[in-house]
Amino acid sequence: MARLSRKLYYARRRLTHRLLRESDRINRRLWVNNPLTAAPLATPERYAEIHARALDNSYPDVDALEKQLGFALDRQFMNDLALHTQVVIKSSPMMWAHGRILYAVLRDYLDRFPPASKRERITILETGTARGYSAICMAKALYDAERPGVIMTTDIVPHDTPIYWNCIDDHEGKKTRRDLLAPWQELVDNYIIFCWGDSQLTLQTIAMSRINFAFLDGAHSYADVIEEFDRVGPYQKAGDIIVYDDVTPSAFPGIAKAVAEICDTHGYSRQDIQTHDNRIHAICRKL
Repeated sequence: MARLSRKLYYARRRLTHRLLRESDRINRRLWVNNPLTAAPLATPERYAEIHARALDNSYPDVDALEKQLGFALDRQFMNDLALHTQVVIKSSPMMWAHGRILYAVLRDYLDRFPPASKRERITILETGTARGYSAICMAKALYDAERPGVIMTTDIVPHDTPIYWNCIDDHEGKKTRRDLLAPWQELVDNYIIFCWGDSQLTLQTIAMSRINFAFLDGAHSYADVIEEFDRVGPYQKAGDIIVYDDVTPSAFPGIAKAVAEICDTHGYSRQDIQTHDNRIHAICRKL
């Protein structure tokens, strides 16, 4: 009977993996052919205008966080990066303050936990690479702190396929994400590994013994957030951090429910930072 149960278990696991692989194959094919837009959506002047307007936004919670932790991302660096990787044509307000949150919290983490040896490396995981803005901000934190580390970031949008990104660079033609991030090549080369595919599959293929810091900003359903946490939580120790984006009950109730459940049942403290339009970013620290 026990042998039969094991056979059923492995048969079901093989079937599940086969279905996931087929789903991933279909998703990859769909996301290679103009996944974001089939043509440029605006002129460079329009993107620059949106960028200039967003510079006037104020974020009191983020200001207070930077003051509390004692670290702040260089504004010129951030705004230059945001022009190419965050400014898009969309109906919701333009915002890239989460780069400031990630930088400040990661720098504080690095300060709190100095390396035990020169060879010790910080491991960071991100889901939802998009154009690479948040990964570059975290790489900048590692660079400024003079700490070795690796950022594993995953997204269904491919890294080396030329596409239109709905950004100011589109007037130059289709680009890969690698091309888009060329001005920050040193940070990319030294710290970032780009993974392509559905996060539920790619997280299964990434072997890590420790995840010191994570930014989970992939799919926005309750089930997906729980699934991502199940791939991260077991590899964290006391003091390690997960930052969640869009923890806004009115807009994303699934994320809000999942994060509350994770903190309550898995021993994480939580600090909420509001940017604008009630958008909440949750900083969760393993107790």
